[in-house]
Amino acid sequence: MNVKLTLNRGVLQALSPRAARIIGHPLFPALFSGTLIRFLLAPFTEQRWDNYVYRLMGAYVFGYGINPLFPERGCSCLPILNYSYPPVWLGFILPLFRFWQLTTGFQFPASADSLWAGGISSNNIFQAYRSFVPPNLPLLDLLFKTPIILADTGIGYLIWLLGGKSRRMVKLSLLGWMLNPYAITISAVWGEFDSIAILFLLLSIYYMTKNRISWSGFWLGLGAATKIFPGLILPGLLIFLLFNRRGQIPKYLGIFSATTAAAFSSLIVFPYPLEYIGRLLTGRASPSFYGVTQFTGLSWMIVFNALSPPPQLPFFLILLPVTLGSVLAAYWKKLNVNSLLGLLAASLLCFYLSYPIVNVQYALWPIPMLTVLAAKGKIRNIVLAGFSAIPTVMLYTSFNPIYMISPALIFDENNYPPASDVVQQLWNFPSALFVVLPLIFAVLVIVAIRALTRSRWDANASGSETRPRGRE
Repeated sequence: MNVKLTLNRGVLQALSPRAARIIGHPLFPALFSGTLIRFLLAPFTEQRWDNYVYRLMGAYVFGYGINPLFPERGCSCLPILNYSYPPVWLGFILPLFRFWQLTTGFQFPASADSLWAGGISSNNIFQAYRSFVPPNLPLLDLLFKTPIILADTGIGYLIWLLGGKSRRMVKLSLLGWMLNPYAITISAVWGEFDSIAILFLLLSIYYMTKNRISWSGFWLGLGAATKIFPGLILPGLLIFLLFNRRGQIPKYLGIFSATTAAAFSSLIVFPYPLEYIGRLLTGRASPSFYGVTQFTGLSWMIVFNALSPPPQLPFFLILLPVTLGSVLAAYWKKLNVNSLLGLLAASLLCFYLSYPIVNVQYALWPIPMLTVLAAKGKIRNIVLAGFSAIPTVMLYTSFNPIYMISPALIFDENNYPPASDVVQQLWNFPSALFVVLPLIFAVLVIVAIRALTRSRWDANASGSETRPRGRE
């Protein structure tokens, strides 16, 4: 043991002081191990449809001059083959794709139609990815996933910061996030960019707890311009400011709005940006597929699919004000810097009770906040574990596991014997499972909200952050 310690000290002393401080940090083993696992998985896996759409956006812009916002207006493709998110992620994938193309010398086919021909010929547009499996695809997947993986690492660090930098937070950051199989699957295997928006959301919360109002507004605006869900905590932050920094509300809203507007203004490089933004916001407020309301994923509203026809109501616009208003009312008399994280987590959880489409990756959003709250004893560890376990079961029972392997390695996940034969025999789960899991998830969300709203919070926060405060 003494020899080992002596060698470790010798290695650290041989490094630069900065490198020695990083490697000697108590959180370094957790962050390093989780990041390494993600990078090892990233090149050889993908969510085939979503990653296909990412690289298709690069082909649109750099290969054919097609507008990724409305590609159907410049080619014979279907409207579903468009970019359908706020602008920040597009700002990542376009330069990464261009770098990959220039590095590998990839040559585009003569006709863009060939990039989705497989979806047309098979009469299944979700098979279109098989028409665009370029050489060096693992490198492209790695490039796309790198900012996502780095965001995961940043989230692990922020969990530790928000949790008070204790040894317990090192353990929870490791097990609750960095080595969480669900988080690893969504980020490193599927390549979903939700972690980037989560990172921006956590930075906003962190800077708010440090009275850095401007930085908090900036990061929340950037988060909402990455994925819209960070905006769900804006009402809670404004109420917190009302009690603590009332005079800072105009400044906060100004910085948040300016950051969001600046990010969305980047879309002006493409035709019809305002029409796209309008379609994006209205479509997210009341999601539908060709005019028919959808109830899918982990949403409890999936039970409405048993009705014929399913109800055509703007459920989100009806239920969110009710659920979010109830949470805000519950915190009204006990809002201080210590209860802020609980309020914001509960506010975000209202989404799952209000939205008719809850994709399996959406359950990732509150996990970092719930990890910190579990460490503080505000929710039970079993509740925290449920937010990973239920979507993981949903994910791995809904999808053929071979589907998650890069098509560069296994082109047809349904025709790769003997593995595909085994999967076809074993991956036959009762349809009732995909109704029961969303209902259990809804109960879990209600339990978590109830625990957070009924918790007692210490109002004796440090500094001048406790309520009430007047104008500044």
